Amino acid sequence: MYPKHAPHLFIENKFVDAFNENLLDSLTTQKAIVKADTDILSQTKLSNEIKLRLIQNLPENQANTGQLKTNLLIAVDMIYDISLNLDVADGLTNGATCVVKHIEYRTSQCRPAIIWVLFKDPKIGISRRNQYRHLFSSRVDGTWTPIFEVKRTFIFNKKTYERVQFPLQASAGKTIHKAQGATLSNAVINLTQTKQRKIPHIHYVALSRVKSLDGLFILDFNEKSLDKDDSVDEEMDRLRQKKIQLCYQPLYTLDKDVKFIFNNARSLHKHIDDVKADPNVLSADVVGIAESWLSDSDLDETFLVDGFRMFRNDGKSSHCSRSHHGIVLYLKPHLTVLSYNSFCSESVEFSFVSVQISDSEVQFVVFYKKPSCSLQLVCDTIEKRLLPLMNRNAKSIIMGDFNFNISNECNGNFLKFMKEKCSCNQVMNKMTTKYKTQVDLVFTDFPDVQTEVLEAYWSDHNMIYCATDLV
Repeated sequence: MYPKHAPHLFIENKFVDAFNENLLDSLTTQKAIVKADTDILSQTKLSNEIKLRLIQNLPENQANTGQLKTNLLIAVDMIYDISLNLDVADGLTNGATCVVKHIEYRTSQCRPAIIWVLFKDPKIGISRRNQYRHLFSSRVDGTWTPIFEVKRTFIFNKKTYERVQFPLQASAGKTIHKAQGATLSNAVINLTQTKQRKIPHIHYVALSRVKSLDGLFILDFNEKSLDKDDSVDEEMDRLRQKKIQLCYQPLYTLDKDVKFIFNNARSLHKHIDDVKADPNVLSADVVGIAESWLSDSDLDETFLVDGFRMFRNDGKSSHCSRSHHGIVLYLKPHLTVLSYNSFCSESVEFSFVSVQISDSEVQFVVFYKKPSCSLQLVCDTIEKRLLPLMNRNAKSIIMGDFNFNISNECNGNFLKFMKEKCSCNQVMNKMTTKYKTQVDLVFTDFPDVQTEVLEAYWSDHNMIYCATDLV
């Protein structure tokens, strides 16, 4: 059995109207028929008899009457759509779906005063519910939203009409066209047609409304209605013949002897799962993470990445605190570690590792400088703390967040310092943060390196990589 009260989608309005009418007739809940209050606005005086005749001759199709029906049958437990935009900011828009929960009368038993409805999305109507909180009673649930009559003007046959009606239309059944863009938990599809015609992709639009196949029920697939536009075949042929190129070079596509990645992660505690899942990270030989924010209470097991060894430099963090310090190094096990050292102060920190790859020694440094730290202090730290650790005969990669504007001419002295003291040139030439700044840098004395900036959606710093061959 299919769910008869699930949304039903049809090709033609004829079947939509029939389904909604049958469902309304079958309901045994509270009902009300609301006749629209319609008048003619005219500069010339018309007799009541002429007005009545003109109003009676208005079409039933509410598309011609300001989206307000002439006669609206309201039934509790029936599905309705809001028929026009009441309050866009509050989600009360044309097509918002709800279920009528209660019909409230005030001074007259002939005409309802309020239609109380329940929206599936609790965010819809929240402002209105707060505004009219004084209207709630013991019979009205706090999640229901009041719908009142509205007044709209429209023009038909060169005459201006004014109509008062509740802005609702039955929508347990609706056309596929009107359901386009909706996401449904379940739906019943009927592609029956009275006209022999093919509507390109109508079947796809209908069948793709549901979240899963378990929620899809088909009454009439009607293969005669299936069709696709010739331009689809043309586009598919074009795509098959065209090789799509990425706008960047992923690290995992490179065939290099050694690959390095650096990222200021803005808390490894929050983003370790993101780091573990990134294929670029997993393809690197050495990964350096700055601003890990780890404390001595964090267990190693939480931050291990499959296929890597981990070296922690928790910096100035204290027990159970999260401060803007800390560096973590991840190394693939095929690298032989010759030495590892770390340094941290209030303003500068680095982790240094020397590894043997084949017959070559390669030195990798992850560096972090706080924004308030002067470049002179950085130079002093490198000269006194880092250089004594380094082997002048080994190649080096120094990556990190240096937190200064490299384009500023006054910072050229630091680049000169790195060249003279470390024999390294700065090779990163792209913006490295979401703010379009270049503060993450790569210094190296390898003669031929490839660098790139990779998206890291978990941080305002993108990942950067450096890849090279040993010879």
